[in-house]
Amino acid sequence: MKPIVSLLRVEASPPGLHDNTADLDRLQQAMATALTEDHPLTIPYRRVVPLARAFRQAGFSGYALVNEEAQGWVAADFFTERPPVVAGMALDLGTTHLEATLLDLENGKVLAEFQDKGVQADQIPRDVLLKLKEVTQEVLKEEASKDADFKRVYESQQEFMETYKIWDTRAYVPADL
Repeated sequence: MKPIVSLLRVEASPPGLHDNTADLDRLQQAMATALTEDHPLTIPYRRVVPLARAFRQAGFSGYALVNEEAQGWVAADFFTERPPVVAGMALDLGTTHLEATLLDLENGKVLAEFQDKGVQADQIPRDVLLKLKEVTQEVLKEEASKDADFKRVYESQQEFMETYKIWDTRAYVPADL
């Protein structure tokens, strides 16, 4: 099984008088050197400052966590020390049940199956779902009133949902068959 995340041991020399490379560029160069596959490496905008700051605070040495996605490697986090496990949760959202499994994302090893630990995943009661739907609609309408682009997309989705209702009632085999 090929892992979906990788921890890269990265190290770079600190900036000096003759090397004023930015912290983020220094981190990207160190990660690119550590990657074995020739895929593009990107750092999402929202991760730029936290990753550069963590790299500097770690003394330009540590472990970069990258996700392998269709478009290439995507930097996700940075650790001073190698974490013992890179944990993630796999969810199976069925129509009547929810199953959750805790995995080590580096090797796919199952760390815990929550049913074995006594956790019961059950269907959310209808009255709770209806209340969640009501509150969601309130929030969406409020956001639409503040932002013209949001409103345009929201109204387009609402229009689609109205026309989809007919298809939804006819497209699927009933669950009890």
